[in-house]
Amino acid sequence: ELPPNNWRSLFGGQGWSRLTRPDGTPEQWYLHLFDVHQPDLDWGSDLVKEGFDDILRHWLDLGIDGFRVDVAHSLVKADGLPDAEEHTEQGNFNLGPMWDQDGVHDIYRRWRRVLEEYDGDRVLVAEAWVPFPERLARYVREDEMHQAFNFDFLASTWDAASYRRVIAETMASNAAVGAPTTWVLSNHDVVRHATRLAREDTSDTEGISASDPQPDAALGIRRGRAATLMMLALPGSAYLYQGEELGLPEHTTMEDEARQDPLWERTNHLVPGRDGCRVPLPWTRDGASYGYNATGRTWLPQPEGWGEYSPQAQEGREDSTLTLYRRAIALRRELRLGRGAVEWLDSEPGILHLCNGTTGIVLNTTEQPVAIKAAGTPLITSWHRSETDGVDAVDTVDAARAVVVPPSRMASISRRPARRTRSVKRTMRRVTARKTRRIARLAQVERDPSRSAMRMIGPTSPTAPWLRIAAPTAVGSRSRSRRIGRIVPIAVDVMAMAMAMPLADRGPPATPTTVTVAK
Repeated sequence: ELPPNNWRSLFGGQGWSRLTRPDGTPEQWYLHLFDVHQPDLDWGSDLVKEGFDDILRHWLDLGIDGFRVDVAHSLVKADGLPDAEEHTEQGNFNLGPMWDQDGVHDIYRRWRRVLEEYDGDRVLVAEAWVPFPERLARYVREDEMHQAFNFDFLASTWDAASYRRVIAETMASNAAVGAPTTWVLSNHDVVRHATRLAREDTSDTEGISASDPQPDAALGIRRGRAATLMMLALPGSAYLYQGEELGLPEHTTMEDEARQDPLWERTNHLVPGRDGCRVPLPWTRDGASYGYNATGRTWLPQPEGWGEYSPQAQEGREDSTLTLYRRAIALRRELRLGRGAVEWLDSEPGILHLCNGTTGIVLNTTEQPVAIKAAGTPLITSWHRSETDGVDAVDTVDAARAVVVPPSRMASISRRPARRTRSVKRTMRRVTARKTRRIARLAQVERDPSRSAMRMIGPTSPTAPWLRIAAPTAVGSRSRSRRIGRIVPIAVDVMAMAMAMPLADRGPPATPTTVTVAK
């Protein structure tokens, strides 16, 4: 007997399994769009709805502040469970009979009513891989979720025009429903952005194995630091994934025998999976598991040299990624950038130039430095300049770097030869064989937005990209927000969110502020 339809699991293989009695007699089929141990529930059943009401109240009674809802767009299926037209469409999260059905919104309205039974701010956050900003915005309407992860931003290519399009479209879609926009660059399902941004295709989020071309680590951290500082200068809420504040790269040389992601097994070892971004964090330079525990045993192997990314190795270093993140987050709060608004400024191709309220941002995604005339003293840069570079004023934004400067001093930005040429070598070559393998994989398996624990806590690199910030000021429009604290996910591991929007506005600044960000 055949299963009810042709749906497949995003971990590879058939999406249906059949129960059997102890004597081997076959019983009903059950659907699992992911792992066989994760059955999809029937949300047309009152028992399921009431059961989840009880689950929500259980955690809310214990004092938690909210829920991160995994694969929030897949709870409701199309009536009649029709066949999926194309297997590859399902794997790419395009709209289909199992994704983003209108009926899912009734569920979240019901959950929102449960949260509003409790005093204080409680939050619902959607992990929904919905391909269109206007569809994703439906999840954060006033009576549904409070926020939704912005995966269009995460999957953007390293290109100023792409970033501008995503920022503008997502902010416009969310503004239409009165919700704040979110920003995220890494999570437990994708290649860490300190590695991904050095790939030939910088939007490629699939795992990397030892047999694949290895990205340029120096280029990745330069771009990663610049992208982060640009992100932290945007209005809305920013989410950080554990280890990115240490600058952790992807573990790209993990032995196949150590892999645990179901994707690896269920695709017959065609897809490396997501283990590379889930390696336990280093806390010390040396020792068993680099200080992660006392036993030295970890569920995934840590790569050699992992200790150089540890907080112990980065504390007190002006050029460390950890120091960069701490300062950028502090300035974000001081300048009230989360409460701001975006104004686009003229710039050359490859340069992202905008103001958030009275703070200017410039991101250079080209391979050439750009000149900033009369920019003034920077507040923070995405790279650390040596004493001989000069720190009194910013006049050049190198390739793959970012900077924040006072707005009243902000002048023109132009491309010119740098007095100090810092060439950015790209070691990534176009690899036809890899592209061929990827196409073949997509014909057999689908990508998966599974789950895992998330926290915030990056490596040091004297050549990393840079961002600067100038005179502290802040002003911005109010947007619907919630305090984010202890978060309990639905059917997934606990996740802590690193960046919430500022809790209070200030009056207009005495002096405007400008931010500049470079490649």
